[in-house]
Amino acid sequence: TMYPIIGELVYGPMGDMIEVLSILCTIFGICTSLGLGAMQINKGLVRLDLGTYHGQNYFGCDSSGNCTGRAGLEVNRDTQCIIIVVISAFAITSVILGLKAGIAMLSQAAFILSFFILVGVLFLDETWYIL
Repeated sequence: TMYPIIGELVYGPMGDMIEVLSILCTIFGICTSLGLGAMQINKGLVRLDLGTYHGQNYFGCDSSGNCTGRAGLEVNRDTQCIIIVVISAFAITSVILGLKAGIAMLSQAAFILSFFILVGVLFLDETWYIL
């Protein structure tokens, strides 16, 4: 893709350096997105575990204010590593199964999940927050 800019140099060391740089940037971008996403998922699961609503925890708190939640989830690296492994397992499985089976299955699951989230937001919560 750099041929129009640097011409025949793409077939030498300059082209190799550009390819290595593009691969490294792609890897770093995927790792950053996966890490930040795992942190957000971890925090969201902890909020669900504690039943946090309007900044107040409703589940798993004792009289002294210590909150462990129902499942005892915490925001830590171990939980985030497990989340990354699960997400990576889904991605690897979908790639192995191919476009017709793997990616189609993931897209259908995402559509069904988004439908349940839509129904949950509309009917199980105070919808005036959406406005």
